[in-house]
Amino acid sequence: MNLRNISIKVSAFVIVLVFSVSAFQANAAQTAGKVVFSFGKGYIKGKDQKLRPLKRGALLRSGDEVVTKKRTRTQIKMNDGSFFSLKPNTQFQVKSFVYKKDPKKDKSFFGLLRGGFRALTGLIGKHNKKAYGVSTPVATIGIRGTDYDVILVPPKGASGGAGQLITHTNSGAISLTNSAGTQVFSAGQSAFVAGPKAAPRQATPQEAEKVLSSGHQKS
Repeated sequence: MNLRNISIKVSAFVIVLVFSVSAFQANAAQTAGKVVFSFGKGYIKGKDQKLRPLKRGALLRSGDEVVTKKRTRTQIKMNDGSFFSLKPNTQFQVKSFVYKKDPKKDKSFFGLLRGGFRALTGLIGKHNKKAYGVSTPVATIGIRGTDYDVILVPPKGASGGAGQLITHTNSGAISLTNSAGTQVFSAGQSAFVAGPKAAPRQATPQEAEKVLSSGHQKS
């Protein structure tokens, strides 16, 4: 084998190596978090609509949707340290997540279409409260640096409505915003929103029990 052939093979190897490293770095940069615990059935649906197994160690990216089935419990940790414990029969979205340790660029926006979760705020929400939000069919949740529970109560029958939203703030404070206005609920307070056009208000003991029993006794 002459030197020219050796040089060509070495160059080809270097090119392959560079592309492999670049692909790995790009994949790592897109990762938003991962599943740290999962028991039961469910799946992750990517922006490409392809389904991936919902299991411990599964990586999450912006645009992913996590779906838990009956009796399924799943815990997610995002790259900024934020934490979500998903309840059974939950449909949860990682709508837009960027964490570069730059408060001007970082953002963490999620969606809850069904079910509920318990959440702990990460560094993004602590450094820039406006860069964190959870949209639901009833109201958008904002934070003040917090630990909170939320559950969507589905509409009765086949009405096809948005349902009702119930939250409980364990520490810090959360804001609930919809077309009827914004209300802030501090630690120890439970909130109730009857629909997307109903003003958020403090929950009655009966309403609060729905989120407290779901969030604290079973999570």
